[in-house]
Amino acid sequence: LENANVRVSNANQVDKVYSIEANFNTSNHVLTSIDNGTVRKDGNMIAQFYKRYDGSEVTTYTFYGNPSREEKVDIMGLVEDFESAAEAVVLTEVNE
Repeated sequence: LENANVRVSNANQVDKVYSIEANFNTSNHVLTSIDNGTVRKDGNMIAQFYKRYDGSEVTTYTFYGNPSREEKVDIMGLVEDFESAAEAVVLTEVNE
């Protein structure tokens, strides 16, 4: 498997406040990007995110509905945890 696009979500997490999902893209067994990332609360989109694996590996966010600074920080931490967990799963899947 040279290239893959895998949609990952936290749908199975029962105690979640936010629904998070994104496309994880790989090429030659390496992550290249995360696209179409969304964060929803009570069904409403409150953030979108993406990440490029180009050396900087910075996640870029767009927030909707004026969440507080504290909520933005919470969301960014949750997305970071989500990305780390999903990266490991995606790489394991595409490298088997």
